[in-house]
Amino acid sequence: MNIDVMSNKLINRIFSIILISAVTLASWSCSDDDEGEAIPLPVSPTDITASNPAWAIASFAENGENKTSDFNNSGFEIFSNGDFQILLDGSVDSFGSWSISSDDLVLTISLSNPKPGTSAIDGDWNVTAKSGNALTLRSVAGNSMFQLTK
Repeated sequence: MNIDVMSNKLINRIFSIILISAVTLASWSCSDDDEGEAIPLPVSPTDITASNPAWAIASFAENGENKTSDFNNSGFEIFSNGDFQILLDGSVDSFGSWSISSDDLVLTISLSNPKPGTSAIDGDWNVTAKSGNALTLRSVAGNSMFQLTK
């Protein structure tokens, strides 16, 4: 066999190995399994208060533990004036204020009267998914996540 042909085959083989390695490495680094890499979405007041202030807490997890049952019979009302309230069995359980950061990436919920069951909602949140009928929020600290639905 000609040395030039052997050199070309060797170069092609090395190039193929490098290409396959690069594609494999890129696919590992783009994994959806890494929960710590949620990308915050911009949020506006109309995302939160559009049409109806009433939301239900569809799910809640803290430190990987499902705590949705802590919010059974609860509702969340978010008003355009920056106030909100958490209802339990139709009565106001907790209330406070909300605001959006100047970069539109952080929703801050400040409870005026934190209670043991609802105090986990207090704090800074990133919106990681949104539609007209649902918002998924992840705490900026990364240890809690909840979903509001209409």
